[in-house]
Order: sequence, then C-alpha cells, then structure tokens
Amino acid sequence: MTTTVNELKSVLAERDEARQNLAVRTQERDDVKNQLSTRTKERNELRSQLTARTQERDQASSDLKSFTQELQSLLSRMETATTGTPRTPATDAVPASRRSE
Repeated sequence: MTTTVNELKSVLAERDEARQNLAVRTQERDDVKNQLSTRTKERNELRSQLTARTQERDQASSDLKSFTQELQSLLSRMETATTGTPRTPATDAVPASRRSE
C-alpha cells in the first residue's frame, strides 16, 4: 500500500508541476499575443505615415514642377516683352562674362 501511496504522491506532484508549467506557458502566450497586437498596430500606423509622406512628397514634386514651368513661361514672356524674341526653353543661362557676342 505504501508503494501505491508513494506512486500517487509522485503522480500528484507531476500533475501540479504540469499545471504550473501550463500556467507559465499560458502567461507567456498571452504576453506574446499582446506584443503581436502592439507591433501590428505600430506597423499599421507606420504604413499610414509612409503613405501620407509619400503623397506629400509627390504633391511637393508636382508643385515644384508646375512652379518651374510657370517660371519658364514668365521668363519667356518677359524676354518677349523686352526684346521681341521669345526665349527657347532649351537655352541655358550663360554669364555675361562668358558670352561670345
């Protein structure tokens, strides 16, 4: 009978240890789930920020291109008004000291 009691105590001790291990693993799993949730939210926020910044960059690039074209058009109109001949867009600006006129 003592061996049966000892075996029962051993089995109960193993069961208790298994329950403790289960509790620890369950807590670890819940922690990992929370971390995953947090990281997923952070990732989604970063994606949104990236999308917004990309749109801002594209808009700024478009605005700069439009501004450049407007400046070229204005320069052409000014040259036409002052000299009577329009400026060609491919002409580069050359300092007066280097002109061969």
